[in-house]
Amino acid sequence: MAIDFTIIMNTPETLLDAVNTAKRNGNLLASENGRIDNINMSSIYSKCINAAGRWCERFSSDLLIDVRTINEYMKTPSDEHEMRIFGIGFRESGVDHNAFLMARIKDTMDHATHYCYPERTYRKIYAVVVKKDHTELVAELYDITHDIYRIHEKDLTNDG
Repeated sequence: MAIDFTIIMNTPETLLDAVNTAKRNGNLLASENGRIDNINMSSIYSKCINAAGRWCERFSSDLLIDVRTINEYMKTPSDEHEMRIFGIGFRESGVDHNAFLMARIKDTMDHATHYCYPERTYRKIYAVVVKKDHTELVAELYDITHDIYRIHEKDLTNDG
């Protein structure tokens, strides 16, 4: 039986659409499950560290900011079933989180069609999806580089 998860703060619809497409396309890179107080994220973080080393010429340590944000979110118990998506954009000069990722992708958007061209800025884009069910966690890493191609209507009016 599938559980309905509440999508929470800082999860742009554009990233949710990209993750759903990545799931259909089989672009899952890693998955971990465990408890809030005991989950091993090494396979997910190892892939992110490798991507930062491969795709960023400088400021690859910006990834540590994303890791800290993800870890802080995962430590907080939930009274509901909730899900949050953490976008991680790897570019030549650093690693971007949701707000910067969405702002830079919006800069590539064709305003008539809402199609966007993230490859103009990003060398690789990952999404860490964290699902909480009270004290249980599931974390999944997706490569969404080629699955972001249009800005969702809801993201046109906010900061993503």
